[in-house]
Amino acid sequence: MTLMAIAIIFLFLGLFYSLIVISMEFNKPQKDKTFLFFKHRAKQWKNIIFANFCFIIFTFFLYLHTKNITAIYFTCFFIFLFLGTIFNLIKTYRYKSSS
Repeated sequence: MTLMAIAIIFLFLGLFYSLIVISMEFNKPQKDKTFLFFKHRAKQWKNIIFANFCFIIFTFFLYLHTKNITAIYFTCFFIFLFLGTIFNLIKTYRYKSSS
């Protein structure tokens, strides 16, 4: 029961940070204010990474609670999503710094 409670807490944390990212997308500053735009984008990346991390922990605790192999598939999916986000972040800032 404790594992499921922990899993649900991380599910709601992940959903909360996902909603923050969505709301930030609708309230982003104009591109002519470059510093504010990149500061805003950095906050958005931080929230995306934290939301992915919360979903990974949620699916892992879900697996520990249910012992269902499907939860492992979801855990792997969120791990690959997390890694893809990190690699995309690195690629984006490497491209921005080289130009």
